[in-house]
Amino acid sequence: MREIGFMIDGSEFTYDVRELPLEFVKWQCESRKALLQLMIDGEAVFTGFGAHLPVMTTKSESGDFPTNSAAKGVGLLPRPELLEELIERLRELEDEAPLRKERVPKRSVQFLIEFYSDMKKIDTTLLGSLEIYGKNTFRNVKKDPRVNLLYVDVHKGGLSYMVNTVVEIVDHDNPYYEFIRLVHDLFHRPLKKRQYSCAYLFHICEVYDKSPGKNAGNRLI
Repeated sequence: MREIGFMIDGSEFTYDVRELPLEFVKWQCESRKALLQLMIDGEAVFTGFGAHLPVMTTKSESGDFPTNSAAKGVGLLPRPELLEELIERLRELEDEAPLRKERVPKRSVQFLIEFYSDMKKIDTTLLGSLEIYGKNTFRNVKKDPRVNLLYVDVHKGGLSYMVNTVVEIVDHDNPYYEFIRLVHDLFHRPLKKRQYSCAYLFHICEVYDKSPGKNAGNRLI
């Protein structure tokens, strides 16, 4: 087990970094593969994507209320030894795909299906997200990197997880930023290649079961 530490106003904080529960990782992979397969079949209709769009809650820097919440696209990340290889493949896919194409190329979709089909490729101690706007959430994370992610999947009977994390901000020269950017831009094609504010690495510290039922509130890790 590794640790992650940070400073707030001269005080040091340290947390253990843990692995996501297997049930959470399986749910993530299966949900993502199901939607991607619908895209290949030309049948995908966006009706909510709970595995990808948790509510991210940060401690507010100012104002009358103590927290700020925003829906954020958050994804799975590869093990560090696979980053270089996968980035190279993603860059090839990016070069092949026209900007602002109406449908995501099948090769791009298939790439992610393959990634989610092999859980050995996934780093279960991390999640990742792209910061596009650099406003309230970004300012709050710089002040206090303790962040809560709340997932709800209405298509699974309200399946829900609360994931408590410590966020690391990574800049454009970081390979994790490049991986996250490439995946984002394959599915949200910009008019031209652009740089975003930064990317977030969510180091996993705690996970709670928040699904309705007798186990609601139980800590999983």
